[in-house]
Amino acid sequence: MAVRHSVYTKHRLVFSVADGYLTAADIHNHVQSLIADPDFEPRFDHLSDFTAVTDWNIRPGQMYGLARVSLFSETSRRALIAADDHIYGMLRMYLGYRSDGTAHTRIFPNREEALSWLGLPPDIQLEIEP
Repeated sequence: MAVRHSVYTKHRLVFSVADGYLTAADIHNHVQSLIADPDFEPRFDHLSDFTAVTDWNIRPGQMYGLARVSLFSETSRRALIAADDHIYGMLRMYLGYRSDGTAHTRIFPNREEALSWLGLPPDIQLEIEP
Protein backbone atom coordinates (compact mmCIF):
# COMPACT_ATOMS: atom_id res chain seq x y z
CA MET A 1 0.00 0.00 0.00
CA ALA A 2 2.45 2.66 -1.13
CA VAL A 3 0.12 5.39 -2.47
CA ARG A 4 -3.51 5.94 -1.48
CA HIS A 5 -5.93 8.83 -1.93
CA SER A 6 -9.20 10.40 -0.85
CA VAL A 7 -11.26 12.94 -2.76
CA TYR A 8 -12.80 15.86 -0.87
CA THR A 9 -15.39 17.29 -3.24
CA LYS A 10 -16.44 19.98 -0.76
CA HIS A 11 -12.89 21.37 -0.75
CA ARG A 12 -12.22 20.53 -4.42
CA LEU A 13 -9.18 18.54 -3.33
CA VAL A 14 -7.54 15.20 -3.96
CA PHE A 15 -5.39 14.13 -1.02
CA SER A 16 -2.75 11.46 -1.67
CA VAL A 17 -0.37 9.83 0.77
CA ALA A 18 2.68 7.79 -0.14
CA ASP A 19 4.48 5.62 2.37
CA GLY A 20 7.21 3.04 2.60
CA TYR A 21 9.36 2.10 -0.38
CA LEU A 22 8.05 3.94 -3.44
CA THR A 23 8.44 2.67 -7.02
CA ALA A 24 7.31 3.80 -10.46
CA ALA A 25 4.75 0.98 -10.44
CA ASP A 26 3.27 2.36 -7.22
CA ILE A 27 2.79 5.77 -8.80
CA HIS A 28 1.41 4.26 -12.01
CA ASN A 29 -1.10 2.24 -9.96
CA HIS A 30 -2.07 5.39 -8.08
CA VAL A 31 -2.75 7.21 -11.36
CA GLN A 32 -4.98 4.31 -12.43
CA SER A 33 -6.88 4.42 -9.12
CA LEU A 34 -7.49 8.16 -9.56
CA ILE A 35 -8.81 7.62 -13.09
CA ALA A 36 -11.17 4.92 -11.78
CA ASP A 37 -12.43 7.02 -8.84
CA PRO A 38 -15.90 8.39 -9.71
CA ASP A 39 -15.31 11.38 -7.39
CA PHE A 40 -12.09 12.41 -9.15
CA GLU A 41 -12.31 15.74 -10.96
CA PRO A 42 -9.31 17.02 -12.97
CA ARG A 43 -10.03 20.63 -11.94
CA PHE A 44 -9.53 19.84 -8.23
CA ASP A 45 -6.30 20.74 -6.46
CA HIS A 46 -3.94 17.96 -5.35
CA LEU A 47 -2.13 17.60 -2.03
CA SER A 48 0.47 14.82 -2.04
CA ASP A 49 2.14 13.85 1.23
CA PHE A 50 5.49 12.07 0.87
CA THR A 51 6.58 12.43 4.52
CA ALA A 52 6.16 8.70 5.25
CA VAL A 53 8.21 7.55 2.24
CA THR A 54 11.25 5.65 3.53
CA ASP A 55 13.01 5.29 0.18
CA TRP A 56 12.35 5.99 -3.48
CA ASN A 57 13.64 3.80 -6.28
CA ILE A 58 12.61 5.42 -9.53
CA ARG A 59 15.14 5.64 -12.35
CA PRO A 60 15.44 8.94 -14.28
CA GLY A 61 13.77 7.44 -17.38
CA GLN A 62 10.84 6.25 -15.28
CA MET A 63 10.62 9.65 -13.58
CA TYR A 64 10.53 11.32 -16.97
CA GLY A 65 7.64 9.09 -18.06
CA LEU A 66 5.70 9.68 -14.85
CA ALA A 67 6.20 13.44 -15.10
CA ARG A 68 4.66 13.46 -18.58
CA VAL A 69 1.35 12.12 -17.25
CA SER A 70 -0.92 14.86 -15.95
CA LEU A 71 -4.41 14.04 -14.75
CA PHE A 72 -5.05 17.48 -13.36
CA SER A 73 -5.99 20.61 -15.29
CA GLU A 74 -3.50 23.37 -16.06
CA THR A 75 -5.07 25.57 -13.37
CA SER A 76 -5.08 22.95 -10.61
CA ARG A 77 -2.65 23.64 -7.83
CA ARG A 78 -0.46 20.75 -6.74
CA ALA A 79 1.23 20.86 -3.33
CA LEU A 80 3.85 18.22 -2.57
CA ILE A 81 5.03 17.64 1.01
CA ALA A 82 8.54 16.29 1.58
CA ALA A 83 10.27 16.62 4.94
CA ASP A 84 13.28 14.47 3.93
CA ASP A 85 16.08 16.01 1.82
CA HIS A 86 16.39 12.91 -0.40
CA ILE A 87 12.66 12.85 -1.20
CA TYR A 88 12.70 16.64 -1.72
CA GLY A 89 15.48 16.19 -4.27
CA MET A 90 13.57 13.46 -6.09
CA LEU A 91 10.48 15.68 -6.26
CA ARG A 92 12.60 18.53 -7.66
CA MET A 93 13.75 16.14 -10.41
CA TYR A 94 10.11 15.25 -11.08
CA LEU A 95 9.22 18.94 -11.40
CA GLY A 96 12.14 19.45 -13.76
CA TYR A 97 10.67 16.83 -16.09
CA ARG A 98 7.16 18.30 -16.06
CA SER A 99 6.16 19.57 -19.51
CA ASP A 100 3.60 22.05 -18.15
CA GLY A 101 6.07 23.90 -15.98
CA THR A 102 5.78 24.36 -12.26
CA ALA A 103 3.72 27.52 -12.02
CA HIS A 104 0.99 25.67 -10.14
CA THR A 105 3.15 23.14 -8.28
CA ARG A 106 5.16 23.68 -5.10
CA ILE A 107 7.09 21.50 -2.66
CA PHE A 108 6.62 22.18 1.04
CA PRO A 109 8.40 20.86 4.16
CA ASN A 110 5.15 20.38 6.10
CA ARG A 111 1.39 20.10 5.73
CA GLU A 112 0.64 23.47 7.33
CA GLU A 113 2.51 25.44 4.65
CA ALA A 114 1.00 23.32 1.88
CA LEU A 115 -2.54 23.84 3.19
CA SER A 116 -1.97 27.58 3.47
CA TRP A 117 -0.76 27.78 -0.14
CA LEU A 118 -3.81 25.80 -1.27
CA GLY A 119 -6.07 28.20 0.62
CA LEU A 120 -7.36 25.51 2.98
CA PRO A 121 -7.90 25.92 6.73
CA PRO A 122 -4.98 24.69 8.88
CA ASP A 123 -7.30 22.54 10.98
CA ILE A 124 -8.87 20.67 8.06
CA GLN A 125 -9.19 16.96 8.79
CA LEU A 126 -7.73 15.01 5.89
CA GLU A 127 -7.64 11.25 6.11
CA ILE A 128 -7.21 8.42 3.69
CA GLU A 129 -10.12 6.03 3.58
CA PRO A 130 -9.17 2.34 3.79
